[in-house]
Amino acid sequence: MKIEIILMSLVMFTIGIIFVVLGLYLLLVNVLIDINSMVTGLIFIILGFGSMICGFKFADFNKINKYLQRPLLYTYHRLLHTYHQTKYFQKMYWWRPYFHGDKKRLTIGSNCVMNNCLFNTRSGKIILGNKVIMSHSVMLLTGKHDFRKANFPVIREGNDIIIGDNVWICTGVIVIGGVTIGSNSVVAAGSVVTKDVPSNVMVGGNPAQIIKEIK
Repeated sequence: MKIEIILMSLVMFTIGIIFVVLGLYLLLVNVLIDINSMVTGLIFIILGFGSMICGFKFADFNKINKYLQRPLLYTYHRLLHTYHQTKYFQKMYWWRPYFHGDKKRLTIGSNCVMNNCLFNTRSGKIILGNKVIMSHSVMLLTGKHDFRKANFPVIREGNDIIIGDNVWICTGVIVIGGVTIGSNSVVAAGSVVTKDVPSNVMVGGNPAQIIKEIK
């Protein structure tokens, strides 16, 4: 029974891929040339995604995630990962960072590793050097409010975060705006960085303090 379910889900998913490819071909080849072909391409794409979704739902309904759904979802997420990597950042590996503010204020060097980090650029720029590793749930917060005024307006400039090369920011770290983290440094998990960090040191705690030098 499981083999039949797997084959049926694969057939539905394969048909979906074929429809999507045909739809993209009709849409891209005839863009701004033949409206009818473009509409047909869009219909094919919609039908293709519908068939792929049905394949996923069919697999989920029949409780065979470990045989079919998980590998397909993994492939989908890897394709999505590659798409975002080439579209937004050059030579950078990441998985679903969150933005609050202008993305143009974010500058990232090459060969950086991101996870589900948060970039807040409301009150300044965020500049990352090369080979920066950011573990899970890291927050870089430039956002700053003027608490002396009504409604606490956002201060738009002057609270930049600058991180040097070859820096490892561990899980759950919060970096407050207006600081610089020097190259070759490590920020321990759960730390709150409120002031500048020199190069070649490990810091940790709330607020972060120098634990030891890295030689």
